[in-house]
Amino acid sequence: MQRYHRDCPFGSIQHIISRFVDREHRIDDAARRGYLRRVGRIADRTDWGFLSYCVMSSHVHHGNIAGLAPASSWLGPLNTGTAIALNRRQARLGPVFASRPTSIGCREEQAARL
Repeated sequence: MQRYHRDCPFGSIQHIISRFVDREHRIDDAARRGYLRRVGRIADRTDWGFLSYCVMSSHVHHGNIAGLAPASSWLGPLNTGTAIALNRRQARLGPVFASRPTSIGCREEQAARL
């Protein structure tokens, strides 16, 4: 199935959700700390702004201001690195994230709720 380009205009507010396969609970406190360290490193290398995050056991939410680079420029390395680390730590193989992340454009007045 063909994937379509995401519409994340520069400066728009985006709510991005990455879910784990089968909604499994894959993140514990140690994995959460590793994920947040990875986010910090990636945030320094992208023009996207990071407003908020919520790292749940079965999925992750990000509130961002879109940059000029595509979302995949930072989401790809973030989710790939996370998948490798989780599989290594949990002695598992295979995909960690279900499909690709969901990106929802938000109006400016919704930013505080995000």
